[in-house]
Amino acid sequence: MRHRSFLLLLSFSGLSFLPELSDAQWMKHTPSPFSSVMQSGHLLNPTTAVFVGERSQIVRTSDGGTTWAIRNKQVTEHIYGLAFINQTTGWAVGSGGTILKTNDGGTSWTYQTSGTTKDLYSVHFIDAQTGWATGYARKILKTTDGGTTWSAQSSEVSLAEISGVQCLSESVAVGVGYQSGSQVFRTTDGGQTWNSASLGTAWLTALQFISPTVGFATGITASQISYTTDPFGGGGWSFVGRHTAFWKTIDAGQTWTSGSSFTSSIWSRGVFFVDSNTGWIVGDNGLISKTTNGGTSWTSQSSGTPNFLYAVFFLDAQNGWVAGAGGKLLRTTNGGSTWQPVTSGTTSTLRTIRPSSAQGVFIGGNDGTILKSVDAGSSWQQLSGGASSYLFSVHFPDALHGWAVGQYATILHTSDGGLSWSRQTAGLPSDLQGSITPFTDVFFADANTGWIIGSSVILKTTNAGVSWTKQTNPATYSLQAIFFINSSTGWISGSRGILLRTLDGGATWLPQASGTTDELVSIYFINGELGWIAGGNYAYTGIPEHSTILRTTNGGATWEAESTNTSSRLNSIFFIDAKAGWAAGNNGTIMKSLDGGITWGPQSSNVTDDLNFVRFASASHGWASGRYEVVTTNNGGGAVILPPTLCAPVNGYSCTSSTQTLSWNRLVQAQSYRLQVSTVSDFSRLFVDRSALTDSTFAVSGLMKDSTYWWRVCAVYASGSSPWSSVRVFEFISPGWSRKSGVVTSDLWTVHFVDSLTGWAAGKGESSVLVLKTVDGGVSWSKWIMTNLSWLTLKSLYFVDMSTGWATTNYGKIVKSTDGGKTWFTQYDGGYADMRSLFFVDASHGWCVEGAYGKVYRTTDGGSTWAVQSIPGQFSYNLRCVRFINRTTGWIVGGFRLVLKSTDGGATWNAQSSGASYGISGAAFIDASRGWFVGEYGVIGRTTDGGTTWQLQSSGTTTNLNAVAFTDAQNGWAIGNQGTVLHTTDGGETWSAQPTGTSGNLYAISAFNSRRAWTVGTNGLILKTHDGGGVVSTTVESRDNVPAEFALHQNFPNPFNPQTSIQFDVPRTAHVIVNVYTTLGKEVVRLISTTLPAGGYTIQWNASGFSSGVYFFRMRAGNFMDTRKILLVK
Repeated sequence: MRHRSFLLLLSFSGLSFLPELSDAQWMKHTPSPFSSVMQSGHLLNPTTAVFVGERSQIVRTSDGGTTWAIRNKQVTEHIYGLAFINQTTGWAVGSGGTILKTNDGGTSWTYQTSGTTKDLYSVHFIDAQTGWATGYARKILKTTDGGTTWSAQSSEVSLAEISGVQCLSESVAVGVGYQSGSQVFRTTDGGQTWNSASLGTAWLTALQFISPTVGFATGITASQISYTTDPFGGGGWSFVGRHTAFWKTIDAGQTWTSGSSFTSSIWSRGVFFVDSNTGWIVGDNGLISKTTNGGTSWTSQSSGTPNFLYAVFFLDAQNGWVAGAGGKLLRTTNGGSTWQPVTSGTTSTLRTIRPSSAQGVFIGGNDGTILKSVDAGSSWQQLSGGASSYLFSVHFPDALHGWAVGQYATILHTSDGGLSWSRQTAGLPSDLQGSITPFTDVFFADANTGWIIGSSVILKTTNAGVSWTKQTNPATYSLQAIFFINSSTGWISGSRGILLRTLDGGATWLPQASGTTDELVSIYFINGELGWIAGGNYAYTGIPEHSTILRTTNGGATWEAESTNTSSRLNSIFFIDAKAGWAAGNNGTIMKSLDGGITWGPQSSNVTDDLNFVRFASASHGWASGRYEVVTTNNGGGAVILPPTLCAPVNGYSCTSSTQTLSWNRLVQAQSYRLQVSTVSDFSRLFVDRSALTDSTFAVSGLMKDSTYWWRVCAVYASGSSPWSSVRVFEFISPGWSRKSGVVTSDLWTVHFVDSLTGWAAGKGESSVLVLKTVDGGVSWSKWIMTNLSWLTLKSLYFVDMSTGWATTNYGKIVKSTDGGKTWFTQYDGGYADMRSLFFVDASHGWCVEGAYGKVYRTTDGGSTWAVQSIPGQFSYNLRCVRFINRTTGWIVGGFRLVLKSTDGGATWNAQSSGASYGISGAAFIDASRGWFVGEYGVIGRTTDGGTTWQLQSSGTTTNLNAVAFTDAQNGWAIGNQGTVLHTTDGGETWSAQPTGTSGNLYAISAFNSRRAWTVGTNGLILKTHDGGGVVSTTVESRDNVPAEFALHQNFPNPFNPQTSIQFDVPRTAHVIVNVYTTLGKEVVRLISTTLPAGGYTIQWNASGFSSGVYFFRMRAGNFMDTRKILLVK
């Protein structure tokens, strides 16, 4: 959430690409210019950079890093005392010897040198030049030049702590504090000498004079006050017989008289009188008391809070304020008869209140908090504070105007290139004013139009930050990065793989599929089509730290995960052009790509701290920064040893031959390659280990049927070997259905895939829920045992994306996962109900049916709440399957021939005549008209009118069928007991049995397209097919010509049935991918994905397993992409 991408202000032309190897390196700046962790930065030009980070620090260089200047020394210390001599000039003192001065009414504060590191608790000035500050360890400081210099005054005062001081004239000052009893100290010679007096065993914490002679002090009195230490070096004060204390003087502090004898034991922390009779004290546990006779007697007032109260101030006898712990601020307009809470805009403890004018009031507190009111307290502006916060992001749309954002809804603005900064939070929506909401990223398209994102908020301004409006955020997780290419088109990314896109300046944000559940923390685009996202996850229990880089060539419509070749999480990504880019991350990691982000290799950063930012002003000159470190380069970052990129076969490929050719890209400076093929994923059991390969292809022979293989390649250069490439997996299986053995032995009841590679299966382990997941199309499976769901079985599951899914169990639970199935939490517990089936149409709307009691549950908020829907009584039993095609139209099937339909989201259900003689177990619908059901004794029904009528179809079996899946109007499967799989390519007019090689019962099926499907069943049975149970024929032929440019030609014949030719041209060696898509953009087949030398080529595609209709085929080769329309007519 703190590693951002920013628009470079300069453009460069004529830049040459760097070679794969060079000698330059990153140079570490020593000593480090940073005293805080840097989170982000921005390059204004090749020599000027601005970095932001922890403690709101902003650091700037204008000479390439030779010298640095802190440009936003933010107040982070606790503020204990304030003093103003007029509405513009004032001082603040606090922890660590802090003294601040303002000359502009608190808008900006400058540090003054106090000469001490001890806490200062009080400050008072009699004019613009003369003042005192007092604090811990007998500290008394005086200035006679407005604070330019402060000198310690030697005295006979022996107080351990001086809590308050007030100047009565140039010569006379009085203070209070504690040391073995309450002490009052006084000077009559401007502080050259001080006299002290004891007022008994008490501790005075607050002092106020209303005239040169009349003053008041308050605190606590006790019969004994002592300090004890503990064995660990700590300690604390103890009080015996303590009571609230109050004293009064009428002779400028020479003598003091005790006021009323308090029965309260509460410590009084603050005192304020408006005249010699009327005053208030405040203290611990919400204490507020008032006197109208100079302290002779006191009346308790209700504060309405248990918080400690530290300060009280009144403008007159009616209007006053009290401030205390947790940002508590109270106001009265009737002398304290009633106190009303006021929004302070902070949660920091407030410790002092002081006036600056008739209408001006200041409040100081912990964490550098300084509040100001110019309307007698009706409203408050936070001038400083929460300043222990981080700044997470900074962005400049031009050389002068910039914004930085961070914790506590912090916004800082500069209009002079970062030389000076001011807060800009007045224009925030009211619920964000003073909130603790972290702003994680900022981006401006120009000097007026910009966006800020936070954990769950999106804000936009069109007037340079004067005001901000909220935009609708459809995401449910934290937002971390934002990037715009113009005022209309932008992207947001965040936790759990969140990815949003807008084409209208943020008026609407639409989710895009990222294909990952990792944190996505940095975005960079060079145009509307080509972009990258970086991220990963930190290490946590059972999961190692890892990195992620996503790449898109179509504006985010689809994203491909690229191999990063590092396990370190990546925090920032930047590209100087379509080829050369860098990514920086944890453990000093800097990675570089020279092929547009497809392949990445490491560079030596010369640091080991986490790097949060990387930017380049040209192909040579770049910067990276992070934890206290900054590194720069003047030659592209030095050596990068790139690993090969694997070309073919695609990951998760299923081959039907015992020989498989593997290919990877050829690297110009590589001398040779090393290939490893393993029968286990950790490469501990090698099937092939070949070195000194000079070609970029290798044919692996002798493959064993029904076996899985993992492979990787590294390049050998003159200077050494590259990292290993990414790992791909393929398998050698027979045509038709193949069995994945050895995963689990317990029954699997449900399976669901969200794309051709990612899917889940679930059932019951030995004593807990069992969940399996694959990311390679079922070639390999990960296994998770859900110990928090003991003795339960998952009966049905459904995922709407890579992260978010739901499942049902026996014994009435509906559970949800937001991390791709790794962990699950219960959303609904229906006791002993048998939750059999659920279905979602989007991330919010879903339904679940219960079998034993015939209940239907519906959610419209992603499962946070589930409402029971009404089923006609005669049908409320043995419900088995629910399917919806949108938010309103759906069907339920069940025992006793049951088919129910709803057209109002399940509010009402109407029975349909199924025509079946037996119970119905499963259903599938592809639209509002066309659907199928299957059930007992081989029954299959079909409708073309939404269920108004059903026609029974001949299945050719009497075996019970348990589930059905269709990918389009023609192609589908029905599965059931005894290993039964039936297949149709004509919408169910005819069904043919497909051999499965098993007699086990099959319970669920998930199909991605007409060729790829998965089914699961008893004893851990997992079957998959990559050819629809048959073979899709695709051959590639070479033509003898060398074309001048990339080209994709129209297929011939077109229309066709069932075979057609697709020609394309490759002018130079390139990795070529040709896919076929439906009109909805769904990939149905990848015809080729391999590296080809220059030449003309023809693909012969046999589409006998596909249904009639319009398709599109697309060719990609490097940055070339073209799409053509194709028509299959049967």
